Amino acid sequence: MADFSSFERNFPFIEEIQYNVLVSNYENWKEQRRVKSSSPRRLFTLTFYPKTIAETTAIKAFFVAREGSYDTFTFTNPMDEVEYTVRFFENNFKMERVGYGTVRMQVVLIEVL
Repeated sequence: MADFSSFERNFPFIEEIQYNVLVSNYENWKEQRRVKSSSPRRLFTLTFYPKTIAETTAIKAFFVAREGSYDTFTFTNPMDEVEYTVRFFENNFKMERVGYGTVRMQVVLIEVL
């Protein structure tokens, strides 16, 4: 399985913990809640500022090789050094030119349970 942790990340790095909660709303404004899964899943937002065209090309190629959010891969969380199986959250890949010769890329990864 491919590993996404080898690319040099910059900051900010964001980790989110998400629970799947079912909320039932009633006509008398009361609600009932229940957790649908026994464990949460994580989302990771990574920001990259590649220094070379080769780095930019490598990150894009990794996304294309996974066919967007289709294929899974491993990612080591820098907060706790735990390896997670993840996929890209979205099927699109956006690059932003923020200055002469400077590109910013941001991707969101979602844990696969």
